[in-house]
Amino acid sequence: MDIKELKAFIFLAEELNFTRAAERFGISQPPFTRMIKQMENHLGVPLFKRSTRNVELTGEGVYLLQKAKSILRDVQEVESNIQIIGHKKNNKLAISLSPASIHSNLPRIISSFKEHFPRIDIDMNVHSGTIALKKLKAGEVDVIFGTNELPHERIEQFKLQSHELGILVSLDNPLSKKKNLTFRQLENQTLIFHGKKDSLGFQKEFHDFLGKNEIKVKIYFKKEHESCSNLAVLGKGLLITSKVFVHHEKNAVFIPFSDYQSRLNIYSSWVTSNPSLALSAFLSFIKSGYKNPHSHTDQHLA
Repeated sequence: MDIKELKAFIFLAEELNFTRAAERFGISQPPFTRMIKQMENHLGVPLFKRSTRNVELTGEGVYLLQKAKSILRDVQEVESNIQIIGHKKNNKLAISLSPASIHSNLPRIISSFKEHFPRIDIDMNVHSGTIALKKLKAGEVDVIFGTNELPHERIEQFKLQSHELGILVSLDNPLSKKKNLTFRQLENQTLIFHGKKDSLGFQKEFHDFLGKNEIKVKIYFKKEHESCSNLAVLGKGLLITSKVFVHHEKNAVFIPFSDYQSRLNIYSSWVTSNPSLALSAFLSFIKSGYKNPHSHTDQHLA
């Protein structure tokens, strides 16, 4: 079935008269009647009961009528939204990135989105998980990217990426000579965590895992002005991270775990009731397989 056939079916279902329905559709009755018959042949069931005096819907016809109207409403809405997105200026999308997500290939995805939707203005900022969530709930941002699952009835999530975990360690640390690490080798080491006020996400999960395995570690919570990766490079401790977030550190090395299967996930999160067409376009874009897009601008997002 195509859209034209659905429209013809709806007209006949509403008029219950082939002549009037054909006039509404803008063609003569014979080709209109053939169109309806072709629909019925395709479906393998009659949609109308015909007699010399009356035309009535069958049970299958009643079912299709509601579905057909819903489909046409969706098509009309999509057409309208596409026209607005494509022609209206000042469509705005506010994005919040966590410090972890900004070091993934997410900037390339956003850059590619900007190339595909040049009329949508992007306002992008970096926030901690706690602040980003507050801004999302308050409607100050449309979508946030971070490493935490957000169990909230108003918030929907989409897992954009998933990466194997390991540690970033200074070359001055003896562990830097290892090809991979086991948990036991973390005994009495210092782990670098985000600030105490931040949502720790996978860091807390990993710390709890070590506790269950009776592996004692020390925790260094970074200060507001400090960078987790810089602290690792300076030898202040080990940073639990993913290789995709490590960008050619000269004085540190990434070492994967050999006995830890958990992964670092990057989630996009948004409020379900947000009516923004720019958000709808963006979510469609990232869900459509644009995970490693080519972009001429790469990370130039300004």
